[in-house]
Amino acid sequence: MPNHYESVTEVEQLPRPVHSPSHVRENGHAVLLGEQWFWFSKLEPAYVFARAARMASGIGDMCIKEAATEVKFSERLGRDVFALYTLAGSGVDQSPECDRDLVSRFVAGLNPRSVSWTDPS
Repeated sequence: MPNHYESVTEVEQLPRPVHSPSHVRENGHAVLLGEQWFWFSKLEPAYVFARAARMASGIGDMCIKEAATEVKFSERLGRDVFALYTLAGSGVDQSPECDRDLVSRFVAGLNPRSVSWTDPS
């Protein structure tokens, strides 16, 4: 999914996933760094990405929320349109205990022969 969204909407409930040839919507987590949103299907990679980006670029705060990413073909525009829905009040705990747990779970799911991350639980 893209890291540039044409719309970002905060919602009280995430929309349901959709999978069709002209419409895909998936739930996961989104990271806001500066003014740019990045979507991940799992929390652990989102958290580690946000933490590393914050360290590398000097961004003071990071925002991670439950989110849905959507791509839908627009007949009127003749192209795909990308949207992000963030769940109101869904920030991620950034305490030292939570930090260690999320980073440890991320490391446990790594496979050096794959670009994918596998949930170890």
